[in-house]
Amino acid sequence: MRKVTGSTTSPAVAPPAAGRSRRLGVAGLGAVMALGTLPAVTGLGTAAHAAVTIGSNISVFPNRDMVVAVGYEPGEQLLVEVLRGGAVIGTTQGPAVETPEGVGLEVNHGPLGAPLPGDCWTGFTPDIIGGDVIRVTAVGRPDAPADTMTVQDVAFSGAPVLEADGSVSVSGTATPGTDFAVEFRRDKPDPRFRRGPFNPVFEPGTNSWKATFRPTATSAEGLSAEQQRLIALNEASWLAVADEITETTLAELGEPGGVGPGCNGTADPNSLVGGLEPINIASPDVTFSGTARAGVAAVSVTVGGLGARDAVLVVDPNGGPSTWTLAVAKADLATLPDGNVAVTPRFDTLVGATRTVLKDTVAPLAPVPSVAPGTYSATQAVALNKPAGEGTSKVYWEIGNAAVPDPDEFSNLYSGQIAVTSTQTLKGRLIDAAGNPGAVGSFAYRIGTPPAAPTGVTATESTTAAGAAVVRWNPAAGATGYNVYRNDLKVNADPLPSTATSFTDTAAGTGDHSYVVRAVEANGIESVNSNVASMTIAAPAVPAGLRATQGDARVTLNWTAATGVANYRVYRDGTALPTLVAGSASSYINTGLTNGTLYEYAITALDAGGNESARTGIVQAVPQVPADTTAPPAPSVNPATGTYTSAQTVTATNTEAGVTNRYTVGTGTSVPADPTTGSTALPAGGLPVSASSVVKVASFDAATNRSTVVTRTYTINTPPPATGPRTLVIDANADAGVRQETPTVNNGTATSLKVDTQATDGNTATRATSYVRFAVPALASGESITGATLSLDVTNSTTNGPAIWRTASTWTETTMTFATGQPARSGTAAVGNFGTMAVGRVSTPVSGIAANSTVSFQLDPEVVDGLDFSSRETTARPQLTLTIGTGGTTTPAPAPDTTAPPAPTVNPATGTYTAAQTVTATNTEAGVTNRYTIGTGTTVPADPTTGSTALPAGGLPVSSSSVVKVASFDAATNRSTVVTRTYTINTPTTPTTRTIVVDATADAYVRQDTATTNYGTASNGTTLNVDSEYTVSTPNTRTAGYLRFTVPALQAGETITAASVSLNVTNATVNGPALWRTGTTWTENTMTWASGRPARSGTTAAGNFTSMAVGRVSTPVSGITAPGTVSFELDAEDVDGMQFSSRETTTLPQLILTIRTP
Repeated sequence: MRKVTGSTTSPAVAPPAAGRSRRLGVAGLGAVMALGTLPAVTGLGTAAHAAVTIGSNISVFPNRDMVVAVGYEPGEQLLVEVLRGGAVIGTTQGPAVETPEGVGLEVNHGPLGAPLPGDCWTGFTPDIIGGDVIRVTAVGRPDAPADTMTVQDVAFSGAPVLEADGSVSVSGTATPGTDFAVEFRRDKPDPRFRRGPFNPVFEPGTNSWKATFRPTATSAEGLSAEQQRLIALNEASWLAVADEITETTLAELGEPGGVGPGCNGTADPNSLVGGLEPINIASPDVTFSGTARAGVAAVSVTVGGLGARDAVLVVDPNGGPSTWTLAVAKADLATLPDGNVAVTPRFDTLVGATRTVLKDTVAPLAPVPSVAPGTYSATQAVALNKPAGEGTSKVYWEIGNAAVPDPDEFSNLYSGQIAVTSTQTLKGRLIDAAGNPGAVGSFAYRIGTPPAAPTGVTATESTTAAGAAVVRWNPAAGATGYNVYRNDLKVNADPLPSTATSFTDTAAGTGDHSYVVRAVEANGIESVNSNVASMTIAAPAVPAGLRATQGDARVTLNWTAATGVANYRVYRDGTALPTLVAGSASSYINTGLTNGTLYEYAITALDAGGNESARTGIVQAVPQVPADTTAPPAPSVNPATGTYTSAQTVTATNTEAGVTNRYTVGTGTSVPADPTTGSTALPAGGLPVSASSVVKVASFDAATNRSTVVTRTYTINTPPPATGPRTLVIDANADAGVRQETPTVNNGTATSLKVDTQATDGNTATRATSYVRFAVPALASGESITGATLSLDVTNSTTNGPAIWRTASTWTETTMTFATGQPARSGTAAVGNFGTMAVGRVSTPVSGIAANSTVSFQLDPEVVDGLDFSSRETTARPQLTLTIGTGGTTTPAPAPDTTAPPAPTVNPATGTYTAAQTVTATNTEAGVTNRYTIGTGTTVPADPTTGSTALPAGGLPVSSSSVVKVASFDAATNRSTVVTRTYTINTPTTPTTRTIVVDATADAYVRQDTATTNYGTASNGTTLNVDSEYTVSTPNTRTAGYLRFTVPALQAGETITAASVSLNVTNATVNGPALWRTGTTWTENTMTWASGRPARSGTTAAGNFTSMAVGRVSTPVSGITAPGTVSFELDAEDVDGMQFSSRETTTLPQLILTIRTP
């Protein structure tokens, strides 16, 4: 370095003071230096160059932490200071002496003898970086201003790099706009070799620069281009200088900093030394580390764009420098862009030296060979060139003629062309400055003379293998093997033996193919191509006319048969079915399918050689159950066609279940249309026909298929009115019995009906009753019904026959049971009554029968001595016998009952009660049903209807305040006046208690002697420990347990009156632990003695265990009054500790709560 001249603020240079000896001036420092990354300097003061402000008498070697200040009076006391952020970080003071650069001081250069004042930094040697300010003050001249300069931020980023074009480059960083140049020097050994300046070129938009030296063929010193490159790469010192004229050094590549030679001080402890290795793809988390001056209270570190983070500071208890560390997770580092990452520590408020860490997570590309892989007749010199942008990467290589390993950092380091002398494979790989291994480039070379090409090559289709071609050729002289190529693609894996003259290409497939054969010699060198043999393998034609027909869980495929086809292959949903279809077939049935699922099919044709055609187009089908198109059988219609003297009831049955019989009817001899699905369904009790008619009946199934239509022609010749009365006997058209003991059984088709108050004697819940229905025809003009009797065929006698009640006529013979379907009674009195009934036909009068109507009776038992009678399924069916008179009037049917029953008497009365009440209702009219509605509290319910619930025989219990409405309903569904009762029930409550047991939701224990170990999971055992000395007679081995419970929500009005903690003790103790309430936010599987323990709540324990035997032991705890999370610490009071089962066992800790209910 040369000093800066032209100072306007410093005194003239004077001779040196006597008795002082300094080392050589800075211009004499030309030794070869180790590689590294160092900052550089610019100054403040009189400008020596238009673009850089340099102090008029201050020079800085920031790489060596060295300052040179000249231009002062001999012996004058100079104070040299280094400031960062306004704070002094380095200082020294001494008298100015003569130096090769002038009168002044050379600080930290290293004296020739014992250091004198001003030779070395006082105390700590500052680590000078860009942005620091150097201040030199003449102590004896307080009126003279201090000289200052600011260190410029210029740095080298790494070692010199050999570029692909043979040039040598260096790179670094600097503030954009800084005016500087780059040069290198080798002063020893001879010849002395210096080159530069080289102008740095900045990458656009960044602070990164690069400078390049391009060797000449022969230098002025007589050095070759390769010699020049080696000096620039390995022997020279590279400098960044302020300008070409003064050569003020801004940065030196490889010069170490710290305490200068011969100085006795120490480096500044405020440092960053660890974690500066490059960050690459495989890097884990990075820990930055360093030291700090004694007294520093906090260290923070800024890593690139991650912001400042607090480091962990460990203070030296003996007063020495502290140490610090900062761990940065790999995931955080991944957010930083690749490039130079600035890492800057801050010691309290003092900013430390910034260090740059290279981050590169992009693997390099493979090297590019200068000679293309291939066959050559002579040795080849191959250069492995780096891809663009990989100037700092190193190239490693391996070569061999067998299995060549992939290169790594232990392989050959590339430094020049590689000779390939025989058939060999050369592999190269780049490893960049960050240590990322790149892609491996593998380059095969064959060195030798190619053999002659085979002749007479032919290619024909194989007769034994589908889609295969057979290639044949004549042998070639000197060949050790052969390779076969189809359409320029080699089809044999390894060279065929020298004796081979044919090859079967089984992978040829259909289409046009061109084959050549190449002979191979011993080194693997191939001949030129043989003659070309062309051939075609044709596939069968695509089958035509494919169609699909769906069926039940099946699909049938049909197609047009073709000639020359050996087999067909069926594809379903793109996948071939395993079974081939014979070539003679033109259909295929695919069974076992799922109805309702869409399937897609295609087929191909295969010839005898197995060549397969292209697929047909896709056809689709959805299997499904075929529609029901089968008509049901014709119904059996009764009575038969014929002439009758009385009205008939037409009925129809069918052997097929579920059909509906529908009819049409024509009056007289008119023939109606056939029944359709819109025709009327034949009534369950049959169709009454009282005049001549033509009736058509057909059965329809659920799919609306219609049976054969059955036609019946009825001629009804009603005898003319007699001068006297006549008798008309009508058979029952429906009858059924129901029994209480089988309430859901229908007896409509039974041949015997029963009436009894106790079908099983002594059992009051075995009542039986029966129903009979008749169709009364219209009468002739002038006729009337003058009397009627009900006639039954009795099969066992009784002394007190049943009463006969009229009922509604809409019940169904085949579905009615005791539980459902019974018709309601009509009227308030029976219309007839049987007395003593002997075995045989017995009749009794009934009243209220009207012509041209349907009449239904209930036979209601009055005694346990019941009777059985024949049903209409026998020939002795029930009958209604009518006496028909002329000129009279028909016995009128009773008028409809429209009179409401009287209001019921409802007890108890409206009022306030202290106990539950039972609401009852009575009515002076017999046979009514009392129905009710109820509203809770003061809610008024709707009025009762026929659909409301009947009041229970024993009354309605009312245990809480309610509004009850009651009404009586007679058999005609007439409703009485509604009676409303309002009940206020104030039942005194007797408090009760209940107990709930709450299992622990988390538990763990912590140990003082294993302070960072977690004992919260089953993997660490299922026993928890509480002891004041886990290891007996060993202090600081304390253990403590923690439990957490969740107290559930309570019912309205409930309170917690007591609580206890219950543990299953696995070893006894005479003095159990105290229970302290704690915070509840601790984590079971991470808490340790050192971290995560909750703080105690309160100043006293919430409970205490005393003597604890093995087994479950409980103790009361206080302060648990409401739902929520509760946590306890079990704190040992004695060295006689205890163990208890954790919640990972079946005998887990429990919290037992006593709950008081209102």
